[in-house]
Formats: sequence, structure tokens, C-alpha cells
Amino acid sequence: MQATAGFSASNTTTCEGGSVNFIDGSLGIITSYEWHFEGGTPATSTDANPTVTYNTNGVYDVTQIVSDGTTSDTLEMEDYITAMSVPAQAGTPSGSADPCQNSSPQYSTDPVTYASSYTWTVEPANAGSFSGNGATTTLNLSQTYTGTINIKVRAENECGDGAWSNALTSTVRATPTIYNITAQGTGAYCEGTSGTELLLDGSETGVDYELFLDDVSTGIFVSGTGDTISFGVQSEEGIYTAMGATDYCSQDMSGQHLGTYDQCSRNPWNSSWKYRCLR
Repeated sequence: MQATAGFSASNTTTCEGGSVNFIDGSLGIITSYEWHFEGGTPATSTDANPTVTYNTNGVYDVTQIVSDGTTSDTLEMEDYITAMSVPAQAGTPSGSADPCQNSSPQYSTDPVTYASSYTWTVEPANAGSFSGNGATTTLNLSQTYTGTINIKVRAENECGDGAWSNALTSTVRATPTIYNITAQGTGAYCEGTSGTELLLDGSETGVDYELFLDDVSTGIFVSGTGDTISFGVQSEEGIYTAMGATDYCSQDMSGQHLGTYDQCSRNPWNSSWKYRCLR
């Protein structure tokens, strides 16, 4: 069998200053070896199984030339060895500057060369926790925390950890509290009457509440007072809901069915609602 070059390596990825053992896999009766190691020390070797150190990060070719004294064969493996350095400092994260309480905003940093994972941190720790260790991650904010948070990220690989990034400062905004829409007296009214008043059983100052009928805005907006508020008398049948909103956050309120009696002596429009007739 004539000389046929072939080899493998103990590892094809190493850290700066790390070594790689090359293992001869050539065929035939080999009488001489000639190796060339781009970026390696030594740069060449005539050993059958040389050990090479890579002192500078980069991606490097390896070439083996074997001879049986009569014929020779060459195998070049392009970009075969990767020498990594400890990742550089990650860039300042980007993402929402005004996330809402109990939400899950995403934050990201520019990918760092040689990084295999990222560690994210938020201060204070009770503001929430991250899920995901990539260059983009999700911050699961606490149901109770509001106020300033600082977000940092660090790039990591098997060679070590990069420096923590500069902090992104954000402000967690309060999400409106959920209140219930209730009907004044009942959730049904008699035909021929003006309808029934819809109330929200609580409200917050600084929050505006919008009334919806079957998911379509009624155009009715009421500012929160810190107490029960009224959306006025309504006469359209359907499901009424509301949304409370601030400059930053919104929250759906619990809804209410509203219907009419066909006659005051009959059951409501939906027999599952045991309301008495308004008189």
C-alpha cells in the first residue's frame, strides 16, 4: 500500500497557551513525516505524533506530508484548530428601559467572540430572575417589585470569564391592579328600560380605565379615583370588560355579562344567570 496521509487531534479547540497532541493515522510503510502548523509552536515537525502549543487566539490550518521513500501524500485540514482567548467584556445590554411589573421583557448584548455562554444578573436580586444564557435572554420580573434595576452580563467560555458589562439602568413600572366590573343591582334588565349601571369595584389614581363591549372599545374612559368608579348606564347585551392603563403599563380587568329579560315575568336572556328583574 502506498503512503496515504491521515491524522487526528486530541482536541481541535484549545485556549491560548494550550497544547494539542496530533495523532498519526497515515497508511502504508511511512519512512518520513513533515508537519506544518499554522499559528503553532513548533511551526513544523518531523515527529510521527507531535505536540503543538497555540499561544495566540485564532483559527489555524494543519498540514501533514508523509512518504514511504517512493511516493508521498499530503493532507491539509483548513481551519482545523481553534485557539480561544477569554472572552472580552460584553457590551452594555439593551432592552426595555421601562418594563412593567410582573412582565417578561427581553434583553440582549452583542455576541462576543469565543463566548460559549453568558451569565446575566439583575440588581436588586429580588427584582426578578433571568431564563436563558445566550446573548439574548428573558427577565422574569417579580409580581411585587417596582423601582430601579441594574442589568449586567458577562461572556464566558472554557478558558474563563470575561469582565462584567457596564450596567443598563431601567425602571420597573407598576402594573394596574385587577378589579371587577359589576352591574348595579343585577347583570340583567327589563326590555324597555334604560339599562343598568356598570361599576368597577375599585380603581387607582393615575390609572385610566377604558370600557370594552365584546372586545371592542366603547369609547368610554374613566380616570381612577382610588375608589369604585362608574362607566354609566349600559343597555347593549354582551360581555363588558375594561382595561386599566398608565403611561407605561396596562392590565385587563375582570368582565361582566349584561343581558335583558324578554319579559319581566320570564327568566333572564341566559338561564344560567339567576338575576331578578329590575323594576
